[in-house]
Amino acid sequence: DCRESPALDIIELLRRRGAAISYADPHVPSIGLDDEILESVSCDEASLAAADLVVVATDHSAFDTALIASKSRLVVDARNLLKNYPDPERIKKL
Repeated sequence: DCRESPALDIIELLRRRGAAISYADPHVPSIGLDDEILESVSCDEASLAAADLVVVATDHSAFDTALIASKSRLVVDARNLLKNYPDPERIKKL
């Protein structure tokens, strides 16, 4: 159940600002928003490379941190998942 997840607030904020959203979560196959259903995508090299921004809002062990750190253009890491990958130009920690 992700109804209380802060990730939903982040998604809504970004959508209101005009962002095209995709998300990856192996435990949540889809999420219902006010006007659409989003389906989870794979957190793979192609998806990461295609994204302008990757927001890490959960710290699942299912995610390949090395892949996220190496293939994402820009990351906002709200969970300190990428603490072992110092790259202040591309990885912003909250």
